[in-house]
Amino acid sequence: MTSNSLSKQLLLNQSRVTFSSAGIDSVAYSNTVSTPLVGPILKLVKSAEHTQVTLGQTITYSLTLHNTGNKDALVTLYDRLPEGTAFISNSVLRDGVPLPGTHPSAGIQLGIVSVQTLVRIVFQVILIALPKDLQLVNQGLADFSFQTDEGRKVTGSVSSNSFILQVQGVKVTAHLKANTEQTFIGDTVTYSISVMNQGSQTIHDAVATFRVLEGAVFVPGSVMVNEVYMPSSNPNLGIPAGSIARDTSINISFRVQITQVPADSQFTNQAFIRYQADHSYQEVDSNFVTINVIQPAISLSKQVNWLRATHGDKLFYELVVTNDAAIAVDAVLVDVLPKGVLFIWDSMQLNGQSFNGGRPEEIRLGTLRAYTQTTISFQVNVTTLVGELTTAELVNQAKVYYTFRLPDGRLVQETIMSNTVSTGLFSPIIQLNVDVRPDVIEPDETVEFVLELTNSGNWTADVILTDLVPMEATLLNVSIQIQGMPAASLFAGGLLYVGNIIPKARINITYLARISGYMEVSRIRGHAVAQYRFDLDGRTYRSEVRSNSYLIIVEDPDE
Repeated sequence: MTSNSLSKQLLLNQSRVTFSSAGIDSVAYSNTVSTPLVGPILKLVKSAEHTQVTLGQTITYSLTLHNTGNKDALVTLYDRLPEGTAFISNSVLRDGVPLPGTHPSAGIQLGIVSVQTLVRIVFQVILIALPKDLQLVNQGLADFSFQTDEGRKVTGSVSSNSFILQVQGVKVTAHLKANTEQTFIGDTVTYSISVMNQGSQTIHDAVATFRVLEGAVFVPGSVMVNEVYMPSSNPNLGIPAGSIARDTSINISFRVQITQVPADSQFTNQAFIRYQADHSYQEVDSNFVTINVIQPAISLSKQVNWLRATHGDKLFYELVVTNDAAIAVDAVLVDVLPKGVLFIWDSMQLNGQSFNGGRPEEIRLGTLRAYTQTTISFQVNVTTLVGELTTAELVNQAKVYYTFRLPDGRLVQETIMSNTVSTGLFSPIIQLNVDVRPDVIEPDETVEFVLELTNSGNWTADVILTDLVPMEATLLNVSIQIQGMPAASLFAGGLLYVGNIIPKARINITYLARISGYMEVSRIRGHAVAQYRFDLDGRTYRSEVRSNSYLIIVEDPDE
């Protein structure tokens, strides 16, 4: 039964009889008998998405069944899978609708396929082994049955076209992995590239390339191919792997060091394998590998209340530890105080609360939660004088040791430094030296006092001299000279105002005193005093210094 005959819906039949009479051959024809034609006409077409596949590739087959006859048919569709393929479970679709549990080799029940109905079956297989002739030959089969108008059951089958897929004989895969999914600045990460030749022939001149991203650097001399060091190789330039026989693999490893956090806190890398096969060069890409960089954002700032201070001042230090990241850390603050200051006990505060017993040399802050600040403050006394330090400056810098745990369990410790704070030391250093001429006299004689007043400090002071002469002597006011110039009169109480003494200044003061004629002692001892004051950033300081002691011997004129 053909499509053309069925389309006419009639089967015409006529008989003829050949006979001979009186030596003459003749033919006699019967009447024409017309028989209606009934039945389905099924056309089965097989196709696939690709004409060429490789090992491990998923293949999508399609079977299209079209009934162009005049009878509905009950159809079961079969497809024996080609050698080297494996069916993907639950992949059968009928006109886009899943048919779970159905297998092409066991038969796909299509039910009644009506006249002029088109049914499309799709399923998937995966190529798991290379066929010997590198071809996948496949053909579908449809078994059908229908009933005639007289009630007879008629069965039949129809085959699809034979569909051929070419299989590539070269199959190279590359798999990239790293020894960790989390890292930190300073960490060393080991990458491994596994290159597998699953094809039917040896590949040659294989080269693996891996681009080390910004924020990491390749560790020279770390490349290994199958446990053999290749110290001159570099993944950025390509690591030669030579020939790889069929059904074998090689392993390439190397290390990179993390130097900084990338913009998105991730390193996403891929390897590339270039090789020669079938007299041409081909390339295959590996999977992508992503490594997260875990880096707490801990910062430490420090400030001091005074930028200029002098001996005896109290300095107030404040430190702020900030955690600007989403990871908690355990922290210890260390502040080694500069030479010339002394910590004031129980002056420390932690977040505004007294922290008695705490010392700046080690302050355990505990766990710093994400996005929090911790404030530490304390006081010190300035115990040094200008000139006692190499530089007249109190320089201080603190640091924080903090630890955090990576998701893979590794414990990491980092250190950060604060900014440097500096307090300059400023103070006048007043010294007074007295010399008496002569130092051996008789009563009622006059002696000359020669005073040398110096300021060896780095700040100006306003100076007044007292105790200019001993009780047994009388100062001759008109004799006072400062730097060789007559001085103003004394203040009440015998005070001599010298004025501002700038740093490094040396002032000479001279005056005369008459020794009393009524002496009950033969030895007169004494010293002068310099009282001074100075202002520093709005603060006023006062102090005094004594001169050296002098001795005047008074001789009896009768002796």
